[in-house]
Amino acid sequence: MITQELLTYIENQIKEGKSTSQIIQTLLQAGWKQEDIDEGFNRQIKAPEVKKNILLAKLPFKKLLLTGFTIFALILIYFLVFNIHTS
Repeated sequence: MITQELLTYIENQIKEGKSTSQIIQTLLQAGWKQEDIDEGFNRQIKAPEVKKNILLAKLPFKKLLLTGFTIFALILIYFLVFNIHTS
């Protein structure tokens, strides 16, 4: 049976960056049925705020940091080149 407790647990674990397999394993060990876990994930994945957390959790921190740095560097280069041409 799907409970709010299950849905909240899944959401919190996703926010903490736990993998799906880690969450499932923990829930199975706690006595939850596989079909309830699957339904809980299906419901949580449809929630917009959880979708965002799932996407962020899937991005490795280094990749996210590198992407941010790259964007910053490109913007900096653009402004340097633009200012040189307008001077």
